[in-house]
Amino acid sequence: MPTCSSNSELRRARPILGTLVEITLPASSIAPRALERAFAVITRVHHLMSAHESTSDLGRISAAQVGRVVYIDPWTWRVLAYAQKFSQQSEGAFDVAATSSPQGATWNDLELLPNRRSVRCQRALRLDLGGIAKGFAVDQAVRNLRRAGIQWGLVNAGGDLRGFGPRTWPLQVRHPSCPGALLPLAPFQNVAVATSAPYFSQRRHGGYTISDLVDPRDHRYVVGSISATVIAPTALIADAMTKIMLLSPTKADKLLRSYHARAIIHRPQTETRHAC
Repeated sequence: MPTCSSNSELRRARPILGTLVEITLPASSIAPRALERAFAVITRVHHLMSAHESTSDLGRISAAQVGRVVYIDPWTWRVLAYAQKFSQQSEGAFDVAATSSPQGATWNDLELLPNRRSVRCQRALRLDLGGIAKGFAVDQAVRNLRRAGIQWGLVNAGGDLRGFGPRTWPLQVRHPSCPGALLPLAPFQNVAVATSAPYFSQRRHGGYTISDLVDPRDHRYVVGSISATVIAPTALIADAMTKIMLLSPTKADKLLRSYHARAIIHRPQTETRHAC
């Protein structure tokens, strides 16, 4: 679906990855084809890594018998490898298996085989890459656009952003206790930005307030007026690190430094900055 564009830029948005993905490029003869290829890359990630499609790589892993080798796309293998690395570094605060798998299975129960295109489960697993695959899709779109000769642009997948080239982009995040209000942050260039917060998923259930953000170690829900914004070299890093910032901020500082990232935690009336 087209969105508003100036004469100097081309901007299009489409529903993919469970959100609205918008791409902005300089208007040129190569831009329309480059934009279509970028959307195709994002769509590929969606079909490979959807937790809700039985034919996706994740769906086939979930349906496989314990111990059986499952062949998957190298992209899915790569994202699972990144996910395991974040799980290890955060001591389980980031885990794409624990919150949805039966019998207490965790990331440790997924074996990534060395051919880089197959896996094996030690216990029954249901994987959800919602906390990292969107960032990977944004990065792959940016990589594709650069290879096509696009000089600058912005890929925005529902708040997971990455800008590239010699252009500065304004940045605003939602207020943690009033999501309809925006908080201005410093403009960014040639980096990725992601934000995680419970404000849209919070709800009452069984007399308790719950959200879609869950600590995989103790199944505690992240609730209240809080948001985490991470600025990092890639969208994959920014996407994953927002969850670690919310769930395990004491471990996040070391990780931020190792990934050359920085973070901002917003609470009502307060803003805490974590620098790399």
